[in-house]
Amino acid sequence: MKAWITKKLAKFNLWFNGLANGYRRVVRWALDHPKSMMFLAVASFRPALSMPALGLVGGEFFPLEDNAEVSLTVDAPPGANIDFSRQKTGETLRLVEKYRK
Repeated sequence: MKAWITKKLAKFNLWFNGLANGYRRVVRWALDHPKSMMFLAVASFRPALSMPALGLVGGEFFPLEDNAEVSLTVDAPPGANIDFSRQKTGETLRLVEKYRK
């Protein structure tokens, strides 16, 4: 069993080291080419700002839709029977109906 785990960890480490080396190369290139990086940053700024206007991504922090859902909790005293609970739930529903449009 130890050999199986050791093999899996060695495979993962090999993959992770390859990923880290690739990242290292990208960062090294970016640091060696500051003008190219500035160009990429400026060139991507306008498309990023236009994405909400084009409808490609949402542009608001909170959704504008209203599902008209209400959640209520009716608490009954300990030991209350089902008839009492039904009565209180009915009263609650009648109160809610007054405010329904």
